[in-house]
Amino acid sequence: MSRSRYKIFETEYPYFITSILVYGLPIFANKAAANIVLNSLKNLQNQRDVTIYAYVVMVKHIHLIAKSDSLVKDISALKSFTARKIIDYLKEHGHTNWLRKLREQKADYK
Repeated sequence: MSRSRYKIFETEYPYFITSILVYGLPIFANKAAANIVLNSLKNLQNQRDVTIYAYVVMVKHIHLIAKSDSLVKDISALKSFTARKIIDYLKEHGHTNWLRKLREQKADYK
């Protein structure tokens, strides 16, 4: 069973969602990482039928107003897909310091 902090009770309304990076690491200050987030949001709209009303990407977190019939699963997919893409980018471009920090801070169940 997946773990989620999100509690969605009424799917006909949009929800305000904030997602913070592990220990507030400012990874989104990297333009390429921020672009990965933007592309992931586009994919979320196009492939999972999510309506995104507004978003803002900050250096350590993202705010999002969105609506979907399965928003918890859709946000989980967004976070998983985006994290994988950013980790792959960091590996490919030799950002070993960021990778080390992420590895040190990840939860034991991950």
